[in-house]
Amino acid sequence: MREVWSDIKEWEGMYQVSNLGNVKSLRYKRLEGNEHNLKPVIVNKNYVQVTLYRKGRRLRSTVHKLVLEAFDSVRKTGMECRHLNGNGLDNRLVNLKWGTPKENTADKVKHGVVARGSAFKHTKLKENEVWLIKKLIANNIPVKDIAKMFKVVSNTIGEIKSNRNWKWVKYP
Repeated sequence: MREVWSDIKEWEGMYQVSNLGNVKSLRYKRLEGNEHNLKPVIVNKNYVQVTLYRKGRRLRSTVHKLVLEAFDSVRKTGMECRHLNGNGLDNRLVNLKWGTPKENTADKVKHGVVARGSAFKHTKLKENEVWLIKKLIANNIPVKDIAKMFKVVSNTIGEIKSNRNWKWVKYP
């Protein structure tokens, strides 16, 4: 894929971002030309960030946001950047798309980036226990009795009953 560069909005003539997820500064003259790639920093173990400077003003921004805003469009209210392959370090334009928070979370679950269920380190329940809880709920066992059996608060059982938590665990 050919690398294409575009000005970063509100930083025109100073910084550019490429469709391959690279960011360069046009501000400093170097021996080899008048631009150089910025050194990205990895934040939260899964995203790439750069810092832009202008007249004492500093802007830290994730590279995926800069790529999408330069090549797609400015983010609409309520939209988030989605990494289509689940790799937050892959900031190529072909891997990025604006989407709703629900779509972004679905991507993360699909790619195993976000822990849910028993993969989440603080959970007290396992999938097979939730399946059993759903069976007990279907057999009209009181929520408080189920909570006692599994040593959790009634609210936890209520969240399962209302399908707000553990909705991917199906009971026939």
